[in-house]
Amino acid sequence: MKCEKAQVSTWSVWLRTNNLLERLTFCPETLPENPSDSSLHRTTEPLKSFHPQIKWFQKDDVVILKIRIRNVEDYKCKYFRDRVIFSGWVGEKLYLADMELQANIVKDACKCTIVNEEPVITLAKETRGPWCSLLKQRNPNVAFDFDHWEEKEEDSQFPQAANSTNLQRQVAELAESSDRPSDNDGSESE
Repeated sequence: MKCEKAQVSTWSVWLRTNNLLERLTFCPETLPENPSDSSLHRTTEPLKSFHPQIKWFQKDDVVILKIRIRNVEDYKCKYFRDRVIFSGWVGEKLYLADMELQANIVKDACKCTIVNEEPVITLAKETRGPWCSLLKQRNPNVAFDFDHWEEKEEDSQFPQAANSTNLQRQVAELAESSDRPSDNDGSESE
């Protein structure tokens, strides 16, 4: 028995199963006793996902990604040699980040943990040393975390992780030294 739109409207119920939304459509007047009845239509539709904001920084042997979402549930992280995929639910929203990395990682040495209610992914670099970027392609949702930036003495062109309090102390010392009067008499230097 089919619903006639003029007489009775159909109802849809959305269920979340295996990270997909499943829509059950039925006629309220003709609910079947047997679920295989033709008045019950199941359709699986692609789930709309959101890309989380990600901040990253690096050390010589690892890259750290901070996923900027709180209270995440059912999170998963899949690691590949040159790619990492993060997914997690916050309420009814699915957050998904599929990132193609610009260098390779050791997938068995990577981990995802919750720190201060936010997911933090630690990627073990296959080769020690600085990465000039995280991703092969630019992504506006992924940015370098300048709270962990420090220039090395040898003037490396690549940023490395640092202790942010140490960086703040260095900036304060530099500001103090620039405020002091110089020893010259105001004439131009050679």
